[in-house]
Amino acid sequence: MWAFSAPIAGCAEPVELVERRGDVGGIQARNIIVPERGVSVVVFSNQADFDFGEIWQGKGFSHDVLAAALCATAAGPAEPVRR
Repeated sequence: MWAFSAPIAGCAEPVELVERRGDVGGIQARNIIVPERGVSVVVFSNQADFDFGEIWQGKGFSHDVLAAALCATAAGPAEPVRR
């Protein structure tokens, strides 16, 4: 687990994040906490080779999920991600 600040598309300022990665039996998990907002995002994949990307690079699946969940877009505030 580590804490870091990352630029997220649509957010005015970098966002402080805590990320924990895990995998067991071919299932990958990402647990991302945004302490300042009281938000947690947990994402699972049943594909052992799924590429979540790197949030700090500003691209990839994890980054895109956070942008949708946390940051305003040109059209207005992001809607909650429900799956």
